[in-house]
Amino acid sequence: MARVMNMRGGGRPMKGGPRPKAKKGTLKRVLKMLFANNKRYLITVFICITVSATTGVMSSVFLKKLLELISLGIDTNFQTVASSLATLFIIMGA
Repeated sequence: MARVMNMRGGGRPMKGGPRPKAKKGTLKRVLKMLFANNKRYLITVFICITVSATTGVMSSVFLKKLLELISLGIDTNFQTVASSLATLFIIMGA
């Protein structure tokens, strides 16, 4: 017969009490250790995050302008909409 597993993990009750406080300078020490060994990787990650956030914002703003252009419907030809959609897909990386 199959044994019933306790889903709470471990079966021991959790101990209460205050959390230990982080000492002053802990974050500074951790960042110093990270940058000592992985400086190039961390800089690359920060650059990639910045580029990703920028393109995300650009695509949202561009899509808003494109939808306003289509909703107006005044002098909207297919070539303008198609070129705008192509630019949007390039920005989004699709």
